[in-house]
Amino acid sequence: MSNLKRTLVGMLVLTLLGIQVAPYRAAAQAGTKTYEVTVTNITTSKQGLSPVIIATHPASVHAWQMGQMASKGLELVAEEGKNDTLASEWRSVATDVQATKAHLLPGDSITIMITAKDGDVLSAATMLIQTNDGFTGLDNMALTEGSKDTMAYDAGTEDNSEAAADVPGPPFGGMNHGPDSNPHQPIGMHEGITGKADVTPDFNWTGPVARFSVRAIDPPSVAPGMTAYDVTVTNITTSKQGLSPVVIASHPSSVDAWQMGQLASKGLELVAEEGKNDMLASEWQSVATEVKATKAHLLPGDSITIRINAKNGDVLSAATMLIQTNDGFTGLDSMAIADGDHDTMAYDAGTEDNSELAADIPGPPFGGMNHGPDSNPHQPIAPHGGIAGKADVTPDFNWVGPVARFSVKTVGSGGGALPTTPTTPEVPDMPKTGAGDTIAWFVLVGAACVLLFTGIVMRRVPATRR
Repeated sequence: MSNLKRTLVGMLVLTLLGIQVAPYRAAAQAGTKTYEVTVTNITTSKQGLSPVIIATHPASVHAWQMGQMASKGLELVAEEGKNDTLASEWRSVATDVQATKAHLLPGDSITIMITAKDGDVLSAATMLIQTNDGFTGLDNMALTEGSKDTMAYDAGTEDNSEAAADVPGPPFGGMNHGPDSNPHQPIGMHEGITGKADVTPDFNWTGPVARFSVRAIDPPSVAPGMTAYDVTVTNITTSKQGLSPVVIASHPSSVDAWQMGQLASKGLELVAEEGKNDMLASEWQSVATEVKATKAHLLPGDSITIRINAKNGDVLSAATMLIQTNDGFTGLDSMAIADGDHDTMAYDAGTEDNSELAADIPGPPFGGMNHGPDSNPHQPIAPHGGIAGKADVTPDFNWVGPVARFSVKTVGSGGGALPTTPTTPEVPDMPKTGAGDTIAWFVLVGAACVLLFTGIVMRRVPATRR
């Protein structure tokens, strides 16, 4: 009889465990996929995009929706380009949230790595900078490989005054103190820039304004004999001076990518004069362990993170143009790779005279074609004298002290798996497990108690019969 009781109780316990633990096992085995999402500003005007926020989440919820009222977080994105509050709103329902810190000028792009569970969809938002409350983004897009072009939307939270005082983005720099729409309106299509105030029609757009390109990837890993680093480049100027897309390389210390007192290569000349980094990347390929080039400009305060691999003993070099100069640049020359920050000064490539004329300056708001004046002969690379204010580039584009910060962080080595979110640190308080996992833990603890109680009862039965 006692054997029968033991068998029946054991079967009951196993049945309970089988029913309750199965969901936990399924949750534990259900992995996530990694995706690269590249966001490109495809406007043909001067219209820029603010730092992008994206999230993966179940299809049963919406991050925002046409015809619905904008949340406070979306309002702050659409009016000021600030994405922190929206990130906080999305955390409660999202699998993953990632936010960039770089503005996208026309033609710029940035790639973000994000993880998703099976069945998740993708949502995103970014401000059209030179508007009152214009934005674009994704609302529950299926996570399939390919590209989707998005239109401009009006958040319905602010009247479209098109006044400089109300538009926060360069070159206007308003404080966004109004005019607030009263009452707020549902999210709708944006009518575009009418040119009725300071925001001129050359900031208008026709058709789609952004492209979101999705690609599934294997979780990144570092090759044997390599160490992976995240290098975050930040524009630390306190002026209006911007930085062009960055090119960075790890390479042996026996070679120099560029050097103070030496003549600039053709590739460095193109970076310093026009902000183009393709040729310099090609020059570095022959000697480098790895070369990476970004495609986003960095306005003051902006930053971008680049993941790069290096061999033992490698050093780090980099270059980026000070946009509102003739041939000014900053960067790294064979810096020892170690965790920490390194602030860099401004240099003059010595390839172009510092005319400070709009016709010679390629960056916004000047947009010159960089057709001269060429320095004859070219001079060695030297510290930059700064902006004198003698022509179109005004002293508010000048700087004092360092202009960029390169922050290095070791993230993995020797064949180990790497974190999948190099563009931005993980959002704090991001849920790591679902509700089902929590319930499963209670069930497991309960089941353990049942087993313990069963053992005690089985021991007492024979003792009682004696």
